[in-house]
Amino acid sequence: MKKLPIILLVSSALLFSACSTDKKAESSDSTRTKLTTSSSSQKETTTDLNKIIEKFKKDGLTVDASKAMTKEDFGMAPMSAKEAFIFGIQKDDSGENMNARIFSFENTKDLDTTKSYYDELGKSSAAAFSYTATNDKTKVLMQFNGDLSQELVQKYADSADLKLTDSNFAGSSSSSESAVSTEQTTPTSGNAQEETYEQLKQRTLKSTPTNRVGWSNKEWEAFGMALSENGLAMDDNGYIITQAQKDQLESERQKNEQSNESQGGHGAPKVVTSEAQAVQIAQNQYGDNGGAWTWGCLYEDERGYFVKATDPNDGTMTHTAKSVFVNYDGSITEN
Repeated sequence: MKKLPIILLVSSALLFSACSTDKKAESSDSTRTKLTTSSSSQKETTTDLNKIIEKFKKDGLTVDASKAMTKEDFGMAPMSAKEAFIFGIQKDDSGENMNARIFSFENTKDLDTTKSYYDELGKSSAAAFSYTATNDKTKVLMQFNGDLSQELVQKYADSADLKLTDSNFAGSSSSSESAVSTEQTTPTSGNAQEETYEQLKQRTLKSTPTNRVGWSNKEWEAFGMALSENGLAMDDNGYIITQAQKDQLESERQKNEQSNESQGGHGAPKVVTSEAQAVQIAQNQYGDNGGAWTWGCLYEDERGYFVKATDPNDGTMTHTAKSVFVNYDGSITEN
């Protein structure tokens, strides 16, 4: 008779163990479901930049000629943004505008890559008055290019709920001192490294075709950036004109060529007629280094197109891996 209680005790223990196992399984399934739901709800999405730009306006901040960025507008920065806009910020009562760029990313990895690029640019180019503000949660980055006050930059950062990089303004004071010292002399290509990048661009805009003889790649690059940012171009003789004038000249040239062709003349059209075509020719010739290089066109002049490949892992300030001229006849001249 003593065996009966023992059997009942063992049965109860087994039953309790089974119930406990079922509850653990249910708990595990519930936890897995919650994690799956949480993971799904945390799926990264991009922020609507139009709303941020509209908020700038609502907060009384300048947004001059906002437009979606093209490949050329990215400059040398990593082109990993899902969406990006470029616009002008009014520096002060003088009405002078400085460029600003705002990016939206699909993931924080791409945001961090671009942030590192602009942070490094701000340090390596005598600060170049390059300021970076980000928000990891919304995956938004804003880059300010120009001699702007900390107070003004902070207003834009606050409006977009962005946090400025701590080192931005620590470097800007030293760059301001550098700007003062370099203004006391007239920079030449021999001491261009003493200039800030912004000063270099301004100097190149005052150049003549004769001044450009013997220019370094850095000077040509700054010149191309300055032309693009200010809506300028060069005529066939190398003189600076507005982009509208350039377009008009190009339109007249094409009409003349078409007229010559219809009359049996020798006004044959160019072999290379667009930036995209020039970039493709350069990439076909030199490759992309296993995907590490990104090719882009900086500007067009009377010779053809200045095309370069950038590598974010390159140690130079501009991350230039290769730069060439793709001539209108399809030939390539290396720099």
